[in-house]
Amino acid sequence: MTVPITSPVAMPDTPLHLKITDTREQARLNSLLESMVLEQSGHPALWRRALQSYSELISIQLRRLPPSGPLPPPRPSAARRLSLAYCERISRHYSSRATMADHAAALNVTPTHLTRVCKAETGKTAATLLTERQLHAARELLISSERSMQEIAETLGFGSPAYFTRFISQHTGQTPSALRKSARNARRK
Repeated sequence: MTVPITSPVAMPDTPLHLKITDTREQARLNSLLESMVLEQSGHPALWRRALQSYSELISIQLRRLPPSGPLPPPRPSAARRLSLAYCERISRHYSSRATMADHAAALNVTPTHLTRVCKAETGKTAATLLTERQLHAARELLISSERSMQEIAETLGFGSPAYFTRFISQHTGQTPSALRKSARNARRK
């Protein structure tokens, strides 16, 4: 039920999660709510005044009920759960050579659906999220290890060091060696 803020009815300040176990209380509250719906839909004479009165009676009923605590935390939507599951998967399996389609199959959805959901939830496509995760892992290994480009390429699941170099260059504008060097120089400063 929504009561306009301009209404002089004294309603609770915060949303409440009601656990009304007494069936008579449930019936009384339902009857008041149904009466309000009839007034709003039929607009009989003095309907606004009747709504005000019903609102006041509902307010009294709500204040008479024992407090049952705040609302339970909202359950994440299916879209939110799917995008979180995808992000968790790519965080765990970033070096497995799995494509976005492979991840979608593991999550029992189509790549198109996964992309649509990720775009809606994060503002980025599923492929973009996977690319960003691979870039993050590549930067970490380039900066924090002495591994060769070939070892890093193998660790991250790239078919060859040349493909790894193209991937890094395309997404950062620098070769892996240049990226490693500039990041280390930045750390020293």
